[in-house]
Amino acid sequence: MDIINKRTELFGPNIYHIYSNPPVFTKTYMQYCYDVNNNKYVDLYNNVSHIGHSHPEIAKTMFEQYKTHCNNMRFLHKIPVEYAEELLNTLGEHKSLYKVYFTNSGSESNDLALRISSLYLNSMNFVSLKDGYHGTTYLCNLVSSSSSTGDFQNINNNNGCLFLDVNSNVSILPDKPILIHESIQGVAGNITFPSGYLKMLYENIKRNNGICIADEVQTGFGRTGYTFWAFEFENIFPDIITLGKSIGNGYPLGAILIRSEISNKFDEPYFNTYGGNSVACAVGLAVLNNIKVNDLQYKSYEYGEYVIYKLNHIKSLYNKYITNITGRGLFIGIHFINQNLALYLFETLKTLYILVGISKNIIRIKPPLSITYSDLNYFLDSLVELLKLYNSSQTFQIPQTFNQLCN
Repeated sequence: MDIINKRTELFGPNIYHIYSNPPVFTKTYMQYCYDVNNNKYVDLYNNVSHIGHSHPEIAKTMFEQYKTHCNNMRFLHKIPVEYAEELLNTLGEHKSLYKVYFTNSGSESNDLALRISSLYLNSMNFVSLKDGYHGTTYLCNLVSSSSSTGDFQNINNNNGCLFLDVNSNVSILPDKPILIHESIQGVAGNITFPSGYLKMLYENIKRNNGICIADEVQTGFGRTGYTFWAFEFENIFPDIITLGKSIGNGYPLGAILIRSEISNKFDEPYFNTYGGNSVACAVGLAVLNNIKVNDLQYKSYEYGEYVIYKLNHIKSLYNKYITNITGRGLFIGIHFINQNLALYLFETLKTLYILVGISKNIIRIKPPLSITYSDLNYFLDSLVELLKLYNSSQTFQIPQTFNQLCN
Protein backbone atom coordinates (compact mmCIF):
# COMPACT_ATOMS: atom_id res chain seq x y z
CA MET A 1 0.00 0.00 0.00
CA ASP A 2 1.21 3.49 -0.86
CA ILE A 3 0.71 4.99 2.59
CA ILE A 4 1.59 8.57 1.60
CA ASN A 5 -0.92 8.71 -1.27
CA LYS A 6 -3.57 6.96 0.82
CA ARG A 7 -3.15 9.55 3.57
CA THR A 8 -3.57 12.31 1.00
CA GLU A 9 -6.68 10.62 -0.37
CA LEU A 10 -8.36 9.78 2.92
CA PHE A 11 -7.30 12.42 5.45
CA GLY A 12 -7.98 16.13 5.64
CA PRO A 13 -5.55 18.33 3.69
CA ASN A 14 -4.01 19.75 6.88
CA ILE A 15 -2.85 16.33 8.14
CA TYR A 16 0.87 16.49 7.46
CA HIS A 17 4.09 14.53 7.66
CA ILE A 18 7.34 16.38 8.06
CA TYR A 19 9.84 14.43 5.96
CA SER A 20 10.16 14.81 2.19
CA ASN A 21 10.37 11.01 1.93
CA PRO A 22 8.91 9.74 5.21
CA PRO A 23 9.65 6.22 6.47
CA VAL A 24 6.73 3.89 7.18
CA PHE A 25 7.17 2.20 10.55
CA THR A 26 5.89 -1.27 11.33
CA LYS A 27 7.15 -1.72 14.90
CA THR A 28 8.95 0.04 17.74
CA TYR A 29 10.90 -1.07 20.77
CA MET A 30 12.31 1.17 23.53
CA GLN A 31 14.34 3.91 21.74
CA TYR A 32 14.11 2.33 18.28
CA CYS A 33 11.66 2.42 15.37
CA TYR A 34 11.70 -0.13 12.53
CA ASP A 35 10.51 0.55 8.99
CA VAL A 36 8.95 -1.77 6.40
CA ASN A 37 12.43 -2.93 5.36
CA ASN A 38 13.35 -3.60 9.01
CA ASN A 39 15.82 -0.70 9.13
CA LYS A 40 16.36 0.37 12.74
CA TYR A 41 16.11 4.09 13.55
CA VAL A 42 17.37 5.73 16.73
CA ASP A 43 14.50 7.86 18.00
CA LEU A 44 15.73 11.10 19.56
CA TYR A 45 12.38 12.85 19.28
CA ASN A 46 9.42 10.92 20.69
CA ASN A 47 9.18 12.01 24.31
CA VAL A 48 5.60 10.70 24.39
CA SER A 49 7.12 7.23 24.87
CA HIS A 50 8.85 8.57 27.96
CA ILE A 51 10.39 5.32 29.23
CA GLY A 52 10.53 3.58 25.84
CA HIS A 53 8.36 2.50 22.88
CA SER A 54 6.37 -0.72 23.31
CA HIS A 55 7.76 -0.99 26.83
CA PRO A 56 7.22 -4.58 28.06
CA GLU A 57 6.23 -3.46 31.56
CA ILE A 58 3.68 -0.99 30.23
CA ALA A 59 2.27 -3.48 27.73
CA LYS A 60 1.88 -6.12 30.46
CA THR A 61 0.29 -3.64 32.88
CA MET A 62 -2.15 -2.44 30.24
CA PHE A 63 -3.16 -5.96 29.23
CA GLU A 64 -3.54 -7.31 32.76
CA GLN A 65 -5.62 -4.36 33.94
CA TYR A 66 -7.82 -4.43 30.85
CA LYS A 67 -8.59 -8.11 31.50
CA THR A 68 -10.05 -7.31 34.91
CA HIS A 69 -11.50 -3.79 34.83
CA CYS A 70 -11.68 -0.79 32.53
CA ASN A 71 -14.34 1.74 33.37
CA ASN A 72 -14.83 5.46 33.87
CA MET A 73 -14.64 7.25 37.21
CA ARG A 74 -18.37 7.10 37.87
CA PHE A 75 -17.60 3.57 39.01
CA LEU A 76 -15.28 3.08 41.97
CA HIS A 77 -11.93 1.32 41.66
CA LYS A 78 -8.79 1.52 43.78
CA ILE A 79 -6.31 2.18 40.94
CA PRO A 80 -7.27 5.83 40.20
CA VAL A 81 -7.08 6.58 43.94
CA GLU A 82 -3.65 4.99 44.27
CA TYR A 83 -2.38 6.80 41.20
CA ALA A 84 -3.71 10.19 42.32
CA GLU A 85 -1.89 9.71 45.61
CA GLU A 86 1.39 8.87 43.87
CA LEU A 87 1.06 11.86 41.53
CA LEU A 88 0.56 14.20 44.48
CA ASN A 89 3.57 12.65 46.22
CA THR A 90 5.76 14.09 43.43
CA LEU A 91 4.98 17.57 44.83
CA GLY A 92 6.79 16.82 48.08
CA GLU A 93 5.84 19.09 50.97
CA HIS A 94 3.23 20.83 48.80
CA LYS A 95 1.19 17.67 48.11
CA SER A 96 -1.50 18.33 50.72
CA LEU A 97 -2.38 21.63 49.01
CA TYR A 98 -3.45 20.06 45.70
CA LYS A 99 -6.20 17.94 44.15
CA VAL A 100 -6.21 15.85 40.94
CA TYR A 101 -8.43 15.84 37.84
CA PHE A 102 -7.76 13.21 35.17
CA THR A 103 -8.05 13.93 31.44
CA ASN A 104 -7.09 12.23 28.15
CA SER A 105 -4.33 14.52 26.89
CA GLY A 106 -2.19 17.57 27.44
CA SER A 107 -4.52 19.72 25.34
CA GLU A 108 -7.49 18.67 27.43
CA SER A 109 -5.51 19.32 30.63
CA ASN A 110 -4.65 22.85 29.54
CA ASP A 111 -8.20 23.51 28.41
CA LEU A 112 -9.61 22.36 31.76
CA ALA A 113 -7.04 24.42 33.69
CA LEU A 114 -7.96 27.56 31.74
CA ARG A 115 -11.69 26.93 32.16
CA ILE A 116 -11.50 26.34 35.92
CA SER A 117 -9.28 29.41 36.36
CA SER A 118 -11.68 31.65 34.46
CA LEU A 119 -14.62 30.42 36.55
CA TYR A 120 -12.69 30.87 39.81
CA LEU A 121 -11.61 34.43 39.02
CA ASN A 122 -14.66 35.38 36.94
CA SER A 123 -12.10 36.55 34.40
CA MET A 124 -11.03 35.75 30.85
CA ASN A 125 -7.84 37.82 31.05
CA PHE A 126 -5.50 35.17 29.67
CA VAL A 127 -1.76 35.86 29.61
CA SER A 128 0.72 33.68 27.71
CA LEU A 129 4.26 33.88 26.40
CA LYS A 130 5.26 34.47 22.81
CA ASP A 131 6.44 31.33 21.03
CA GLY A 132 4.47 29.15 23.45
CA TYR A 133 2.35 26.13 22.46
CA HIS A 134 -0.40 24.62 24.63
CA GLY A 135 -2.50 22.34 22.44
CA THR A 136 -5.29 22.03 19.91
CA THR A 137 -8.58 22.94 21.62
CA TYR A 138 -10.18 26.37 21.10
CA LEU A 139 -8.87 27.77 24.40
CA CYS A 140 -5.44 26.18 23.92
CA ASN A 141 -5.16 27.70 20.45
CA LEU A 142 -6.23 31.07 21.87
CA VAL A 143 -3.25 31.11 24.27
CA SER A 144 -0.68 29.63 21.83
CA SER A 145 1.46 31.76 19.53
CA SER A 146 3.12 28.68 18.02
CA SER A 147 1.37 25.97 16.05
CA SER A 148 2.23 22.28 16.41
CA THR A 149 4.60 22.61 13.42
CA GLY A 150 6.75 25.17 15.25
CA ASP A 151 5.51 27.86 12.90
CA PHE A 152 4.39 31.10 14.56
CA GLN A 153 0.75 32.07 14.27
CA ASN A 154 -0.46 35.57 13.49
CA ILE A 155 -1.26 36.92 16.93
CA ASN A 156 -2.19 40.21 18.46
CA ASN A 157 -2.97 41.24 21.98
CA ASN A 158 -6.62 41.94 21.16
CA ASN A 159 -7.74 38.37 20.48
CA GLY A 160 -8.48 37.46 24.10
CA CYS A 161 -4.93 36.78 25.24
CA LEU A 162 -2.05 39.06 26.20
CA PHE A 163 1.19 37.65 24.77
CA LEU A 164 4.42 38.60 26.55
CA ASP A 165 8.03 38.17 25.54
CA VAL A 166 11.01 38.09 27.87
CA ASN A 167 11.65 41.77 27.28
CA SER A 168 8.08 42.78 28.15
CA ASN A 169 7.26 45.08 31.03
CA VAL A 170 5.51 42.37 33.04
CA SER A 171 4.24 44.88 35.59
CA ILE A 172 1.64 46.08 33.05
CA LEU A 173 -0.95 43.35 33.44
CA PRO A 174 -4.76 43.23 33.55
CA ASP A 175 -6.61 42.61 36.79
CA LYS A 176 -7.16 38.93 37.64
CA PRO A 177 -4.81 37.60 34.94
CA ILE A 178 -4.62 33.89 34.13
CA LEU A 179 -1.05 33.03 33.15
CA ILE A 180 -0.22 29.83 31.28
CA HIS A 181 3.38 29.01 30.37
CA GLU A 182 5.62 26.12 29.44
CA SER A 183 8.45 25.71 31.92
CA ILE A 184 10.74 25.34 28.90
CA GLN A 185 9.26 26.20 25.51
CA GLY A 186 9.19 22.94 23.59
CA VAL A 187 7.67 23.45 20.15
CA ALA A 188 9.56 26.75 19.86
CA GLY A 189 12.84 24.79 20.06
CA ASN A 190 13.40 23.69 23.69
CA ILE A 191 14.01 27.27 24.82
CA THR A 192 14.83 28.12 28.44
CA PHE A 193 13.97 31.48 29.97
CA PRO A 194 16.44 34.04 31.36
CA SER A 195 17.29 33.39 35.00
CA GLY A 196 14.62 34.77 37.31
CA TYR A 197 12.15 35.69 34.57
CA LEU A 198 9.38 33.26 35.52
CA LYS A 199 9.74 34.06 39.23
CA MET A 200 9.39 37.78 38.49
CA LEU A 201 6.40 37.10 36.26
CA TYR A 202 4.71 34.99 38.95
CA GLU A 203 5.16 37.77 41.50
CA ASN A 204 3.49 40.26 39.17
CA ILE A 205 0.63 37.89 38.33
CA LYS A 206 -0.02 37.36 42.05
CA ARG A 207 0.19 41.10 42.72
CA ASN A 208 -2.70 41.45 40.26
CA ASN A 209 -4.76 38.71 41.96
CA GLY A 210 -4.10 36.17 39.22
CA ILE A 211 -3.55 32.44 38.71
CA CYS A 212 -0.39 30.75 37.38
CA ILE A 213 -0.61 27.57 35.29
CA ALA A 214 2.58 25.61 34.52
CA ASP A 215 2.33 23.49 31.37
CA GLU A 216 4.50 20.45 32.11
CA VAL A 217 3.14 18.38 29.24
CA GLN A 218 6.55 18.10 27.56
CA THR A 219 8.93 18.85 30.44
CA GLY A 220 7.53 16.83 33.34
CA PHE A 221 8.35 13.47 34.89
CA GLY A 222 12.09 14.07 35.25
CA ARG A 223 12.61 14.93 31.57
CA THR A 224 14.81 17.94 32.35
CA GLY A 225 16.94 16.07 34.89
CA TYR A 226 17.58 18.70 37.54
CA THR A 227 14.08 18.45 39.04
CA PHE A 228 11.08 16.16 38.59
CA TRP A 229 9.00 19.11 37.37
CA ALA A 230 10.80 21.70 35.27
CA PHE A 231 9.12 24.63 37.06
CA GLU A 232 10.89 23.64 40.29
CA PHE A 233 14.21 24.69 38.75
CA GLU A 234 12.79 28.22 38.45
CA ASN A 235 12.05 28.50 42.20
CA ILE A 236 8.31 28.90 41.59
CA PHE A 237 5.25 26.88 42.51
CA PRO A 238 2.15 27.21 40.28
CA ASP A 239 -1.52 27.14 41.19
CA ILE A 240 -2.19 24.50 38.53
CA ILE A 241 0.17 22.00 36.88
CA THR A 242 -0.93 20.42 33.60
CA LEU A 243 0.29 16.98 32.52
CA GLY A 244 0.11 14.90 29.34
CA LYS A 245 2.25 13.04 26.77
CA SER A 246 4.85 11.21 28.87
CA ILE A 247 2.43 10.64 31.76
CA GLY A 248 1.11 7.48 30.06
CA ASN A 249 4.08 6.51 27.87
CA GLY A 250 1.89 6.66 24.76
CA TYR A 251 -1.38 5.59 26.35
CA PRO A 252 -3.98 8.42 26.29
CA LEU A 253 -3.76 10.01 29.71
CA GLY A 254 -3.49 13.50 31.15
CA ALA A 255 -4.10 15.27 34.44
CA ILE A 256 -4.09 18.57 36.24
CA LEU A 257 -2.80 19.09 39.76
CA ILE A 258 -4.69 22.05 41.19
CA ARG A 259 -4.66 23.98 44.44
CA SER A 260 -7.55 22.92 46.66
CA GLU A 261 -8.93 26.42 47.18
CA ILE A 262 -9.40 26.74 43.40
CA SER A 263 -10.88 23.28 42.83
CA ASN A 264 -13.24 23.75 45.77
CA LYS A 265 -14.98 26.56 43.87
CA PHE A 266 -15.29 24.53 40.66
CA ASP A 267 -18.87 23.52 41.33
CA GLU A 268 -19.75 22.02 37.95
CA PRO A 269 -20.01 18.20 37.94
CA TYR A 270 -16.87 16.91 36.23
CA PHE A 271 -17.06 13.78 34.13
CA ASN A 272 -14.66 12.33 31.60
CA THR A 273 -15.44 9.09 29.77
CA TYR A 274 -11.82 8.00 29.48
CA GLY A 275 -9.92 10.36 31.76
CA GLY A 276 -8.88 8.43 34.85
CA ASN A 277 -10.11 5.02 33.74
CA SER A 278 -8.46 2.16 35.58
CA VAL A 279 -6.30 1.01 32.66
CA ALA A 280 -4.91 4.51 32.09
CA CYS A 281 -4.20 4.94 35.80
CA ALA A 282 -2.53 1.53 36.04
CA VAL A 283 -0.27 2.57 33.16
CA GLY A 284 0.43 5.90 34.88
CA LEU A 285 1.43 4.08 38.06
CA ALA A 286 3.76 1.80 36.11
CA VAL A 287 5.42 4.82 34.45
CA LEU A 288 6.01 6.53 37.81
CA ASN A 289 7.38 3.32 39.29
CA ASN A 290 9.73 2.76 36.35
CA ILE A 291 11.07 6.32 36.61
CA LYS A 292 11.75 5.79 40.30
CA VAL A 293 13.19 2.27 40.19
CA ASN A 294 15.50 3.02 37.24
CA ASP A 295 16.40 6.55 38.46
CA LEU A 296 15.45 7.99 35.09
CA GLN A 297 15.41 11.57 36.34
CA TYR A 298 19.11 11.30 37.21
CA LYS A 299 19.78 9.53 33.91
CA SER A 300 18.16 12.44 32.08
CA TYR A 301 20.39 14.84 34.00
CA GLU A 302 23.59 12.83 33.46
CA TYR A 303 23.01 12.07 29.77
CA GLY A 304 21.76 15.59 29.13
CA GLU A 305 24.85 17.16 30.66
CA TYR A 306 27.00 14.89 28.49
CA VAL A 307 25.16 15.75 25.27
CA ILE A 308 25.12 19.50 25.99
CA TYR A 309 28.85 19.42 26.78
CA LYS A 310 29.59 17.60 23.52
CA LEU A 311 27.30 19.90 21.53
CA ASN A 312 29.02 22.98 22.92
CA HIS A 313 32.33 21.49 21.82
CA ILE A 314 30.90 20.92 18.32
CA LYS A 315 29.59 24.49 18.40
CA SER A 316 33.11 25.76 19.13
CA LEU A 317 34.35 23.95 16.00
CA TYR A 318 31.43 25.03 13.79
CA ASN A 319 30.39 28.34 15.35
CA LYS A 320 29.61 29.79 11.93
CA TYR A 321 26.80 27.24 11.72
CA ILE A 322 25.66 26.65 15.33
CA THR A 323 24.54 29.75 17.20
CA ASN A 324 23.26 28.36 20.51
CA ILE A 325 22.52 25.26 22.59
CA THR A 326 19.46 25.46 24.85
CA GLY A 327 17.45 23.21 27.16
CA ARG A 328 18.10 21.04 30.19
CA GLY A 329 18.39 17.30 30.70
CA LEU A 330 17.32 15.32 27.65
CA PHE A 331 15.29 18.26 26.32
CA ILE A 332 17.74 20.07 24.07
CA GLY A 333 17.62 22.59 21.22
CA ILE A 334 20.47 23.04 18.73
CA HIS A 335 20.19 26.43 17.03
CA PHE A 336 21.59 26.80 13.51
CA ILE A 337 22.23 29.90 11.44
CA ASN A 338 19.21 29.33 9.19
CA GLN A 339 16.36 27.00 8.39
CA ASN A 340 18.07 25.62 5.29
CA LEU A 341 20.92 24.14 7.32
CA ALA A 342 18.56 22.79 9.97
CA LEU A 343 16.47 21.09 7.27
CA TYR A 344 19.57 19.65 5.64
CA LEU A 345 20.51 18.04 8.94
CA PHE A 346 16.95 16.99 9.77
CA GLU A 347 16.47 15.24 6.42
CA THR A 348 19.96 13.78 6.15
CA LEU A 349 20.01 12.42 9.69
CA LYS A 350 16.91 10.44 8.72
CA THR A 351 18.88 8.78 5.91
CA LEU A 352 21.36 7.74 8.62
CA TYR A 353 18.45 6.26 10.61
CA ILE A 354 18.32 9.02 13.24
CA LEU A 355 15.03 10.76 14.06
CA VAL A 356 15.09 14.29 15.47
CA GLY A 357 12.62 17.16 15.66
CA ILE A 358 12.77 20.54 13.98
CA SER A 359 11.35 24.00 14.66
CA LYS A 360 12.42 26.38 11.88
CA ASN A 361 16.23 26.69 12.42
CA ILE A 362 16.35 24.55 15.57
CA ILE A 363 16.93 20.80 15.82
CA ARG A 364 15.08 19.40 18.85
CA ILE A 365 16.13 16.39 20.94
CA LYS A 366 13.81 14.72 23.47
CA PRO A 367 14.30 10.94 23.23
CA PRO A 368 12.75 8.10 25.21
CA LEU A 369 14.71 7.81 28.47
CA SER A 370 15.77 4.29 27.47
CA ILE A 371 18.35 5.97 25.20
CA THR A 372 22.00 4.89 25.58
CA TYR A 373 25.36 6.60 25.35
CA SER A 374 25.99 4.56 22.22
CA ASP A 375 22.87 5.96 20.56
CA LEU A 376 23.75 9.52 21.56
CA ASN A 377 27.35 9.20 20.37
CA TYR A 378 26.13 7.88 17.03
CA PHE A 379 24.03 11.01 16.68
CA LEU A 380 26.84 13.34 17.77
CA ASP A 381 29.37 11.73 15.42
CA SER A 382 26.86 11.84 12.56
CA LEU A 383 26.18 15.51 13.23
CA VAL A 384 29.88 16.32 12.95
CA GLU A 385 30.22 14.40 9.69
CA LEU A 386 27.20 16.14 8.18
CA LEU A 387 28.49 19.56 9.19
CA LYS A 388 31.77 18.71 7.48
CA LEU A 389 29.85 17.71 4.35
CA TYR A 390 27.73 20.85 4.44
CA ASN A 391 30.82 22.98 4.94
CA SER A 392 32.36 21.55 1.78
CA SER A 393 29.30 21.68 -0.51
CA GLN A 394 26.39 23.78 0.82
CA THR A 395 24.20 22.52 -2.03
CA PHE A 396 21.25 21.13 -0.09
CA GLN A 397 17.80 22.37 -1.12
CA ILE A 398 14.81 22.73 1.20
CA PRO A 399 12.40 19.78 0.66
CA GLN A 400 9.31 21.13 -1.07
CA THR A 401 6.73 19.45 1.18
CA PHE A 402 8.13 20.94 4.36
CA ASN A 403 8.80 24.28 2.72
CA GLN A 404 5.12 24.51 1.82
CA LEU A 405 4.09 23.52 5.34
CA CYS A 406 6.14 26.27 6.98
CA ASN A 407 4.87 28.94 4.63
